[in-house]
Amino acid sequence: MKPFLIFTLILSCFLTQAQDWELKKNKNEIKIYTRKSDTSEIKEYKAVMKVNSSMQKALDVITDGNSVFEWTHNTSASKTLSVISENELIIWIKNDMPWPVQDRDHISRLCIEQNENTIYIDLLPGPSGEMPLDDNCIRITNFKGAWIIKKVDPTTIEVTQRMYGDPNGSIPLWLLNSMLATHPYHSFLNLKDILEN
Repeated sequence: MKPFLIFTLILSCFLTQAQDWELKKNKNEIKIYTRKSDTSEIKEYKAVMKVNSSMQKALDVITDGNSVFEWTHNTSASKTLSVISENELIIWIKNDMPWPVQDRDHISRLCIEQNENTIYIDLLPGPSGEMPLDDNCIRITNFKGAWIIKKVDPTTIEVTQRMYGDPNGSIPLWLLNSMLATHPYHSFLNLKDILEN
């Protein structure tokens, strides 16, 4: 099967699974949705916004592992670990958690597919051997997500992120699910500022 056909099928599935999303936050033209997972009590989230920017700029910012921490909420460090090809790379991110919860980190493999009007970035767990374990962090290894960057018109794009992750360890479920609206909202607010300036 041709790669673009696979990309189209994945994108189609992603866009049509919207009937059970619940809007949790709608502010500053950023919408945050959550929904129950089929396999866990942990919910997944979807963040959506339209910005005056270009697809290429959004792609460059989102995939720059060395600066992801600058706009991702409660993230103190990030790094590009390896560039496998122009469409695949490995990045590491450290997330700061509220006391007394232990900080988390994760390694992500980003796989990029694109055409003239859409960019799809698949997020999957990367190889843990790419970054030594930190005794002060718990490594997240069970997650999946995606970014979709769509051209709306010559000066506007729509940016969507969908993510599910099991943080491992003992985090109260109520705390975890409460963060699913605030964390992506602040990240998107920061990202919006970068993309529009």
